Amino acid sequence: MKLYFVLYAFFIYQFKTTSAKDAFKCRAEHSSEANIKFSVSLLQNVLQREKGGSNVMISPLAVGSGLLTLLVGSKGITRRQIIRGLKLDQSPEYSMARTPCFLQVYNNKAFQPSKKAVRLKKASFEPTILTKATKLYADKRLKYRKAFIRKSAFYGAGLERIDFRSSPYKARKKINSWISEQTSTKIKDFMQPGMISKNTNLALVTTVYFKAAWETVFMDYDTRQGIFYKPNRKTVSIQFMENLSFYRTLKLKNPEADILELPYKTLAESGLETSMILIMPSKRYNNMNTFISQMSERQKNGLNGIFDQILTRRKTYYDVIIPKFNVTADHDLKGALKGMGVKNLFYRYNADLSNMYFKGKRPFSLDTAIHKTVMSVNERGTEVAGVSGFRFGFIVEPPVMRFNRPFLLVILEKSTKSILFIGRISDPSLQ
Repeated sequence: MKLYFVLYAFFIYQFKTTSAKDAFKCRAEHSSEANIKFSVSLLQNVLQREKGGSNVMISPLAVGSGLLTLLVGSKGITRRQIIRGLKLDQSPEYSMARTPCFLQVYNNKAFQPSKKAVRLKKASFEPTILTKATKLYADKRLKYRKAFIRKSAFYGAGLERIDFRSSPYKARKKINSWISEQTSTKIKDFMQPGMISKNTNLALVTTVYFKAAWETVFMDYDTRQGIFYKPNRKTVSIQFMENLSFYRTLKLKNPEADILELPYKTLAESGLETSMILIMPSKRYNNMNTFISQMSERQKNGLNGIFDQILTRRKTYYDVIIPKFNVTADHDLKGALKGMGVKNLFYRYNADLSNMYFKGKRPFSLDTAIHKTVMSVNERGTEVAGVSGFRFGFIVEPPVMRFNRPFLLVILEKSTKSILFIGRISDPSLQ
């Protein structure tokens, strides 16, 4: 029997939640180190399985949410492997008894779609929103434990019984319809023929929709063609956005890299602040995984320490030039998760998900883990007036920070340093 684990992260433009200010009360009580270590480990394992010239983009929020939901239904070695894969065992605050709080981190009700979020999704251009939805499609013939259903629902994973065995086509169509609705019809027919069959027992689907505006917008008339240097020493002509304003920047010396923070606009009703962090290694780093490993080893507290540095720096006046791009990234996470030690889930006779169901001893395992991210980065924003006023306020030419070669991209929730999206942009011309 099969269990499908579908992770869909839909990212359009940029981010902000529609939640209340105390939405992350539980998260604030705990360290962000586990989240960051999990995000970096996941990225490195995905990069090992992707070509150097491809773009990679994943959402630790979606992947972690799915794994934590499975954690509720797991036991024994399977459970311990998920905990280690999520790096929760490396967090001094974590214990088996405190799993619910970590579940709330990923499955917080703050991310559930609200009526206002739906209106904002349909708007052509509005401030920041973030909505996350998780749904369990369970075969109606299996009897699931009430405790699992109750806990899953509490942490945002609703359960719907469906007939996989008699009509896998209708089941697939129903799941695709839900995904399309959650992503404002941007993604249709995500689950392809053959992904759902009469042997499917459970489909776990997580969607993340993210949309936001720059705090300081890029003007259309400043966008122009330029050269981007790809990893294979080839070049490509793409559009670059440019803006002169105050930004937080950082130049690492060991390993060498340029770092830029691009903040998003914060809604008055939300206490969350988010930013895009761009990290561009020096030209001598041909392999992004090598750079990430050295950054983790040589920088105090690794990526967490870099966030501490960049977010506490004073803003200085810079001429910032970044690519305008659209990325669609499809990743099979089965190999990456196995590389992180989450192995038993994928083997029928080893996977122990007996906290989910009554019937049978171990009737199913994880068959597929799929992740898709669609990203669009452009000039759009909510504040237009006055943004170019700095251009004429300085006599001395400001320093330039130009991202014209492969770089890391991180979408960060700043108050808790929680990574929502992380990836590598190797070729902005790829759609």
